[in-house]
Amino acid sequence: MSEKRTVSPTTTTLVAMKNQNKTWQGDGVLLVRSDSRCMELKDMEGNTIIKNTKIYDKSLDWDTLDSYDEVFRLGNKEILIEGVASLEEYESGRIFITNSIPQKENAYDLNGIAPMAMAKVKSKPKDTINNTAKKIKLQRQARHDPNCSDALVMKRPSLGDSIKINGKDVSIIDVVVDPYLAKNLRPHQKDGVSFLYECVLGLKGFNGHGAILADEMGLGKSLQTITLVWTLLKEQSPYSNEESVVKKVLICCPATLIKNWQKEFKKWLGDERINVFIVEGNSNLQHFIMNKSYSVLICGYEKLLSLKNVVEKIKFDLIICDEGHRLKNSQIKLASLLNKFECKKRVILSGTPIQNDLNEFYAMVDFVNPGILSTSVSFKKVFDEPIQASRQPKASNEVKRIGEERLKQLMDLTQMFILRRTSAINKEYLPPKTEFVLFIKPNGFQCSLFHRLLDQTNFSHLQSNALAYMSMLKKICNAPSLLQSDDDLKQEFENTKPREMQGNKLICLIKLLACIKSHGNEKVVIVAHSTKTRQTLDVFEKHFKDLNISFLRLDGSTPSAKRQELVDRFNNHSDDWVFLLSAKAGGQGLNLVGASRLVLYDLDWNPSIDLQAMARIWRDGQTRNVFIYRFLITGSIEEKIFQRQLTKLGLSDSLIDEINDTSNQFTKEELKDIFTFHENTKCHILDSIVNSQSKTDESLNELFELDPDLVLDEPANKLDQSTSLSDWDKADPALDSSIINEDIPLQNLCKKNLVSYIFKKNS
Repeated sequence: MSEKRTVSPTTTTLVAMKNQNKTWQGDGVLLVRSDSRCMELKDMEGNTIIKNTKIYDKSLDWDTLDSYDEVFRLGNKEILIEGVASLEEYESGRIFITNSIPQKENAYDLNGIAPMAMAKVKSKPKDTINNTAKKIKLQRQARHDPNCSDALVMKRPSLGDSIKINGKDVSIIDVVVDPYLAKNLRPHQKDGVSFLYECVLGLKGFNGHGAILADEMGLGKSLQTITLVWTLLKEQSPYSNEESVVKKVLICCPATLIKNWQKEFKKWLGDERINVFIVEGNSNLQHFIMNKSYSVLICGYEKLLSLKNVVEKIKFDLIICDEGHRLKNSQIKLASLLNKFECKKRVILSGTPIQNDLNEFYAMVDFVNPGILSTSVSFKKVFDEPIQASRQPKASNEVKRIGEERLKQLMDLTQMFILRRTSAINKEYLPPKTEFVLFIKPNGFQCSLFHRLLDQTNFSHLQSNALAYMSMLKKICNAPSLLQSDDDLKQEFENTKPREMQGNKLICLIKLLACIKSHGNEKVVIVAHSTKTRQTLDVFEKHFKDLNISFLRLDGSTPSAKRQELVDRFNNHSDDWVFLLSAKAGGQGLNLVGASRLVLYDLDWNPSIDLQAMARIWRDGQTRNVFIYRFLITGSIEEKIFQRQLTKLGLSDSLIDEINDTSNQFTKEELKDIFTFHENTKCHILDSIVNSQSKTDESLNELFELDPDLVLDEPANKLDQSTSLSDWDKADPALDSSIINEDIPLQNLCKKNLVSYIFKKNS
């Protein structure tokens, strides 16, 4: 008698299903709970067709269900079991997307395998005139020696010397990156080029030819991309029957970065080796279409939309989208246009993590590799909803487990075509960087405005007009004079001295600039999150003109064609030693290494925007030690913004940032905290953490009183655990000046008694 097989209490089966007396509709997944004799039926998009249903069919043998080959009824469906899957496959979601990401048979791991030697071609002796008249077809060879000690050789599509394509044997040739480019690549950049190459050639074991390069700012995404483009354009194909992999390349980017891309191509490849066509102003795209010498088209996103009817007719073999997080919504016109191109090879570059919304993440992934995560409906059911459900406070253990498994599976799948490295790599190559957070005391007028707005306004009114009041609070922090024209506050400004209306943050900035100027010949970038009317930068400009401070300014009104000119002028030893920059207009991609100091004058709820802005000066080409100063007003809304940034960054260790915690949505308690001004503090962030730790200690003491033998795991330091402050040194400069020993201008500023507390971090 054979041993009786058993199934686990919960089993997943693959089934075919149909309505009674109709044709078979398709595949599905049957979740079988043998302990309760219940079944749940889902389609392959994760939609529940039949919820937990008790089965009374006595003919079903629950212990051998995996081999049951009879049709049975479940609700109004007839079910035929086709196979059994593991519970892990269901909980991870892999069972729903196995058709999207099959492992390819020819996806070999060639790490450690030496490249083939260059083939030597010999022609046979010719006996007759007729033979010598025949054409001799030479075997293609690698353009560069793959056996050279420092050669960067791309992965071969096959382990053998040849591969069958359309029934014919095609020789495999080693593809070697141009030695000039290869010698300028750092190790992580070589890895990046290899990764992108393998993705776009379909050598990574997934169904697709796209990739997302999500390196943090300053790691050389442009150089890696240019190396990829040049290798695909000008180096031979790995297949002997093709000359090159691509012929036409489209690079889309924000208008502010067009000149930067042009400059990067010229820097690495010159004008003679490659013809790059820049679309700006009244550029005629017909020149690109008719002139075969042009192989790369660089175009701004907005311009691309305006040229939609012309650009749609061009056949591109590779599309690259810089700052590609702009494609996070597949329904927008831009994504719709780009998806119309019959181009499989697609690359997104983005130094900004995808924040909060898995649907945005799906849109980006689906752009580079269409269909790889199934349909948007299926993705929502299989990944988005279970992951969100698992984050709810009252989620059951089973819901939490499934959500965690789905998120892990999503990360495992997308790591095949998403590459993200942090700026920590740059420590080896760049001068030291020191970041300071300066908690600046508000002056008396600022305090009175805070109290006027917050103490005399009903909370329900604050809550219903939250964004407007947040904007007003930030203006009080930046410079109270920004609110001078507000009708409700006119009375507050009567008989107020101009210096009081400046606010202490502006005074602090002016004094810091004076200290830097007197210390040496360093240049400074000042970044502000300007409003549409660019009010904050206007305030700077007025005061700098009065003080004869020579400066340049780049904001949303600066013409695209002039932006790179301003950057070059600032970097190339001009007398303009201050650069005013709007974070939204110029915070991405610009290289401002002419400056060694940067002031982030105000903060954004989204930490990645601030990180982008601060990365303008600590990047390739920087030769000086770098100092970055973040200004915020003590006890104000800016402390709340900074604390929220720290929390988000502490949780972010992948392309996806904090899930389901959108920056512009707040609970009632969070709004109450935001709309509270803490006047009597040197640093409210530290005060709140200490208070929280004290409350935790009180709760623990109560537990120990109830049970003296209670044993708890040693708690992590609350300060570090809750806000990711463990990387920062912290001190009151009036009590401990050692925190600013290495920064003489900051030492001089702190003597003015304007700074109540300092955080410091070295990189």
